[in-house]
Amino acid sequence: MKHTAPKKESSWISTIGFKDGVIEIHCKNGKVMRYQSGAPEVPALTEADYEAFLEAESPGRFYNAKLKGIYQGSTVNLDAEPA
Repeated sequence: MKHTAPKKESSWISTIGFKDGVIEIHCKNGKVMRYQSGAPEVPALTEADYEAFLEAESPGRFYNAKLKGIYQGSTVNLDAEPA
């Protein structure tokens, strides 16, 4: 998954990635989080959602308004994933 830094500086988001309906956030503290639709009534995340996140005036506010509590989130241990 390719990652890009948001256009506006964030106090906690380092980079954002997108692939196959999943947005992945790499935090400055080393934490990695993934968000995706977890229910039929929640629309899948799209490339447009990813682009809007990258372009947001405040990446943190975008996260709070558009991802947190809406999409299914999980913390990821990248060291435990196959290469």
